[in-house]
Amino acid sequence: MEQLQILKKFSTDQFEKLFHESCDFICGRQGPRYKDYGKILKIDKWQAFETAFIKLVKDAALDDKNKSRMSESFPDNHLQVFQDSLAARRQEIIDAMKISATTVGHAQLKDFDWNLRLILSSDKIAVVSEPVVTVDFKVEDCGGESKQVSLEMNRDELKKILSSLEAANKVVQQLKA
Repeated sequence: MEQLQILKKFSTDQFEKLFHESCDFICGRQGPRYKDYGKILKIDKWQAFETAFIKLVKDAALDDKNKSRMSESFPDNHLQVFQDSLAARRQEIIDAMKISATTVGHAQLKDFDWNLRLILSSDKIAVVSEPVVTVDFKVEDCGGESKQVSLEMNRDELKKILSSLEAANKVVQQLKA
């Protein structure tokens, strides 16, 4: 990891600040900014360094047993700071990575309503007698805007969607465990 050789240029305080800002970025908050480290790195090296360092923090949070690889990546004076800071924020990083990994989209289901109707006939067929379920979902996006999504399904379509939702629920339960 040649990008991480730049860590030798960081003082211990700068390194600790970089670590915590990187953890904040992983957790969805403001991350490290080039303007704070521009005297140490040139702009063309910054993005590759930042990406490599954040990946190292994530990998270390997931695999705390591989300390030999970590000791190779850091100058001696930074290794202890990294290990102490990582021990303090490991669970926060892991939780944020789990949320990120399981997020399908930014919209959230706020409410739903359903009703069942029996279609007795249509303009082409005199007797249909088919049950139809209508499900209305109230979905809110990350901006706070709500919208209504409606699905109308016959018996076969309902069975398919229910089996898909059950399978998705099993996957979610496995991820939580």
